[in-house]
Amino acid sequence: KKVITSKATLPVGKVALRYDFESDGNPAKATGNATLYINEKKVAEARIDKPAVGSSYEGLSIGKDIITPVADTYKTPYEFTGKLKNVVIELKEKFNVSVK
Repeated sequence: KKVITSKATLPVGKVALRYDFESDGNPAKATGNATLYINEKKVAEARIDKPAVGSSYEGLSIGKDIITPVADTYKTPYEFTGKLKNVVIELKEKFNVSVK
């Protein structure tokens, strides 16, 4: 599993976190460049060479991991104990994938 870690400390109070993924353009490979921001300041970046592995029935979890942890640095179930004001998911690229 790829872990992107920042050396920056999260400030206390209201914080805006952002993760950007710029795909190489092949949805089947899911490879590209990842960037992590804290309050719009770039704090980490990494190359993603293979997609995350998980169960197809897990879906997207926000605020807690129930089945498969994102990283091996903690165990499930793991729940965020802070307060999330909002979560925005923006898909910047559109892919046409046909299954034959």
